[in-house]
Amino acid sequence: MLVSRSLLIIDGDSAFRAGAARYFRERGYTVREVDNIALGREEVARMRPSFVLVDLGLKSPGGDVVEQLVASPEKPKVVCVAARARVPDVVAAVKAGALDVFERPLDGERLHRLLERHVKGAPVAAAPAPMAKPNGRSLSGYEALPIDPLVGDCPRLRDAIGAVDRAAGTEATLVLSGAPGLGQEAYARRFHKVGPRSEGPFVVVRADASVAKVEDALFGASGTLSAFAQAKGGVVYVESTAALGDSGQERLYKLLQGLSSARGNGAPVRWPPMVLGVEGPLEAEVAAGRVRADLAGLVGHTTVNVPSLAERRDDLPELVRRIAVAISRSSGAATFELDPAVIDILVGREYAANLPELVAEVRRVAVVEDGQRFRLDLGAAIAPPPLVKEAAPVAPMAPIFSAPDPASGWSPTLDASGQVQPYDVYEAEIFRFALKNAGGCVSRAAELLGVGRATMYRKMRAYEIDVPPVSERAVTRHRRPNKLEDGGEESSHW
Repeated sequence: MLVSRSLLIIDGDSAFRAGAARYFRERGYTVREVDNIALGREEVARMRPSFVLVDLGLKSPGGDVVEQLVASPEKPKVVCVAARARVPDVVAAVKAGALDVFERPLDGERLHRLLERHVKGAPVAAAPAPMAKPNGRSLSGYEALPIDPLVGDCPRLRDAIGAVDRAAGTEATLVLSGAPGLGQEAYARRFHKVGPRSEGPFVVVRADASVAKVEDALFGASGTLSAFAQAKGGVVYVESTAALGDSGQERLYKLLQGLSSARGNGAPVRWPPMVLGVEGPLEAEVAAGRVRADLAGLVGHTTVNVPSLAERRDDLPELVRRIAVAISRSSGAATFELDPAVIDILVGREYAANLPELVAEVRRVAVVEDGQRFRLDLGAAIAPPPLVKEAAPVAPMAPIFSAPDPASGWSPTLDASGQVQPYDVYEAEIFRFALKNAGGCVSRAAELLGVGRATMYRKMRAYEIDVPPVSERAVTRHRRPNKLEDGGEESSHW
C-alpha cells in the first residue's frame, strides 16, 4: 500500500530540492531527495512514494524518464518540472503518464493543490516502524502536522482574526507582531484567502537563512525571480522583517515610499501586496535596532498583535485534541481515545515556545499500543527508575576537583566539604552556563548542548531557569546560517 502523502524529489539542483522538500514537509508530507534518475529509481523501489517530482531535463539510459517511473511496480504519480517547458515536451510527458508539467520557479501552492486532489480518498498508510514501538512506548520526533492554529473562541484570537480580515480588503501592508511559534503564517494565509488577491499565489520569504539570502529572496538575484514577481497578483509574506537586515529594509522602504507617490496612466500604482512579520512590539523592535524606524513609520499603521498561547488558555483543549487527532492519523492507529484528565494536565503547563512546543509535548506523550490503539499517556515518555540492590556503605571519597580550572570554561561547584554534588545540581549549572554563553538564546544554547529545543525548555522548567527576554530567532540568525543536512545553506527559492 502506498503512503498517501509521500514525495520523492529527483532533481540536480540542490537549492530547488531543499526548498521543495521544506515546503512539503511543513504540509505533512514524507519527503526524500536524490539528484539523478538512477538513484531515483532505487529510491522509488525502497520508499514506494505516492508522488515523484522529477526534472524533465534529466536523462536516463533506459529511455523516457516518465515512462520508466509510471511503469515501475510502485506506480507513483509523476509531476515534471522544467526550466523551460516546450509544448512538445509537455505533450510527450503527459502522454507518458505525468500529471502535469511545471515551469521554474515552481508555484508551490498550485503543486500542493494538485497533489492534494489525488490524496483525497486515498487510504491512510500504516505508521512507519520507528513511530509505533511494539511495547506501547511514546511516539518520538517532531514533524509538520496539518494543524490550524486559528481555531478557538478566545477574544484575543477573534480580535486578531477580525483585524486581519479588515486589513485584507485594503491596500495597506499588514504587520504581524509576535514571538516565533505563534502561527503567524496562518494569519498571513488568511489575509491572502479572504482578500481580493486570493486567486494569486502566496509567496513566503523565509527567515531561517543568511541575511543576504533573505534579501535576495525578496528582491531577486541573478537568475532568480523576486518574491514580488513570483506572487503575480497574490500576496508576499516576509516571515521576519529583521531577517532582511538593514540593507534589505532600506531597499524595501525606498520601494514602498516610491510606489506610494507613483502614478501610472493617471492612477496610483498599487503597493506590493505584503505581510511583514516582526518578533515583538514594533516600537520595541525599532528601539532594539532590529527594524528601521523609517520602515516602521511607513508600514506600522496596520499592525496585528498575534496572541500567545498564554493569552489563549480557553483554546488549548481544542488545540491539544486536534494535535492528538493529527498524530493519530499519521500513525495509522485503528482506535483513538483521549482522557480529559490528561488534556487538563497538558493544558495547565507553560509553553514558552508556543505552538511548536505544544505539538512536541503532545507527541512526547502519544502512544500507539500494538500498532492499533492511540492514546495519551503522561508516563509514557518517562523511563522507570532502574532496579538496583542497596549499595554497601563506602568510605568518603577524596575530592575529585581541588580547584576550578579556568581553561575549561566551566567547572563544577563542589559542596562545602569539597565533594562532588548530585548530578542534577551540575546539570542545572551546565544549562545555565550554556544559556549565558548563548546570549540568552534558547535555540543557540540547545545547539551548544546537542539537545532539542523542547528538551531545553523541559530542563529549564525543571531547574526553574527563567526564559530570557530575547528574540531567539534574531540571535540565532545573526550567529549562524541555517544548515542543510548536506552542509549547504537553506534557500527560500525553488
